[in-house]
Amino acid sequence: MTVRTSLGLPSSVRALDHVAAGLPALPPLSLELLRASSVSRPPVERLAGLIIESLQQDAA
Repeated sequence: MTVRTSLGLPSSVRALDHVAAGLPALPPLSLELLRASSVSRPPVERLAGLIIESLQQDAA
């Protein structure tokens, strides 16, 4: 058993409902996206945008 988001969950893995499984609710999790410098190249900005977008969609 492990804790993970449903983002990219393989079809061979199933998510458990914490209430039905008798598990406690997980606390909120904060994430940080760190970059190596204050000036990023366009591919870095694009990747950061994709990561943020995926996480926002998964949270909705």
